[in-house]
Amino acid sequence: MRTISRRALGGRTAGVLLAVALSAAFALRVGDARAEPPLRDVGPVSIVAAPGIAQLSADRGRLAYMPAAGRVRVIDEHLAEVASVAEPGCVWRSFGGGAVLWSCNPGPGHPFGSSPLVGLDGRQRTVLGPPGLPLGAHGEPPIWWAVGLRWMTVYYNADSRAYVNRSTGRVAYSTGEVSRARRHVRLITDVDRDDLTRPVCAPLVPKLVPGEGRADVVVAPLAYRPPYGATRSGSRLLIGRCGARRLTVLSRCPRTCSDPVVGEGFVAWIEGTSRTRRTVYVRLADRARTWRWRVDVPAQPSGHLVAAVGRRLFVLGRTTLKTVRLPASARGR
Repeated sequence: MRTISRRALGGRTAGVLLAVALSAAFALRVGDARAEPPLRDVGPVSIVAAPGIAQLSADRGRLAYMPAAGRVRVIDEHLAEVASVAEPGCVWRSFGGGAVLWSCNPGPGHPFGSSPLVGLDGRQRTVLGPPGLPLGAHGEPPIWWAVGLRWMTVYYNADSRAYVNRSTGRVAYSTGEVSRARRHVRLITDVDRDDLTRPVCAPLVPKLVPGEGRADVVVAPLAYRPPYGATRSGSRLLIGRCGARRLTVLSRCPRTCSDPVVGEGFVAWIEGTSRTRRTVYVRLADRARTWRWRVDVPAQPSGHLVAAVGRRLFVLGRTTLKTVRLPASARGR
């Protein structure tokens, strides 16, 4: 029988313990590297009880949110303030094209209400009356709803929109979007372009999904930041990379998905139907990794609780705007 000395046994035991400790430390480091970083607070947000009101909007490298009723704050990817625009007593509708769109109640000179369009410098200001367009097919009054660099969006109902050129006043209706989607034309509507369209790369293409109200089908929003784009098909969320053979399923949305947003190398969306908490998902596209956070949502959640600016994700919490900066592209390292 072989005899092992206490000294040798003690040395072997110490070696095993050291190896276990090093292995655990390495596993912890790997786990930390893959774990979701925490969401940090940017600042308070206004608690809005009325539905259909903008609460979070990204455009051209900037983000707009409402820290208090009647005030919109615009920040950049580095959280530096770009502008602060106030319109007391009015409702914020949209941010885009270097301007903030408001909706105000009837007042002197505007018995049917008005829609001030205020530039980020605060000096460029245009007060719009009701859109000079006919009523909708079912008698819906048109409403100024969103603004881009070249076009403004007029809203009739959930399935019907029109676009008015900011310079010429020319009107374009949204019926062409459905026609393009039926024919699989790789064009999406872009209110920042003169011709109101933007080409997208294969395999991306506008998709038709069931409509609301009286429409049978509508065109699903397609979030696009080359080389990635994301959209929905039926209840599924899909992601595509320019030049790929086919789209990939992001989620089958068992608990209802929001429309996706695309940042620099990532796609984000929200799932869930709870009135108090939802799950935010981020797919790091070139790392084949998905992060998630459970967040409290506003008392009156809108369809826009997440936004992307560059490599930064913004999440609208119950009373606080939160953010996280996503890691740089793995392909660029």
